[in-house]
Amino acid sequence: MSLANLNAIWASDIPLSGAMGIVAEKFDGDALTIRAPLAPNINVHGTGFAGSLYAIAALCGWGLVHLQLEQAKAPGSIVIASASISYDKPCNGDLIARCSWGEQSDAWQRYLDTGKARFALTCDVSGSATLQGSYAVKRDA
Repeated sequence: MSLANLNAIWASDIPLSGAMGIVAEKFDGDALTIRAPLAPNINVHGTGFAGSLYAIAALCGWGLVHLQLEQAKAPGSIVIASASISYDKPCNGDLIARCSWGEQSDAWQRYLDTGKARFALTCDVSGSATLQGSYAVKRDA
């Protein structure tokens, strides 16, 4: 479970993450925290651009699923199947996204049994936005 590996995947496969300055900072086995500076993610009001808040939240959830699969040595392909976001207040500083794994035993068992599952995750961005996402995973052949 390597944050360096996750950062390398984002840098090579998701160019937007580089433009936004996204860096995975901490993974404790349950929760992932990632950060991006405000400057490249600013809107005309001087606060965090809504699209950037959405993108960092979506990547935080994707990264958490990736790390959980890596930790369990159960590789799979991950996509965000659906998501909704609420913007609660302006983001005036760095974009800090945090997502916790929580209770995923039913979905995890489905993945082990069938090779497919959806993981429902909630990602918070700096107390300014909350993304509810469903991440679909299919076991690698």
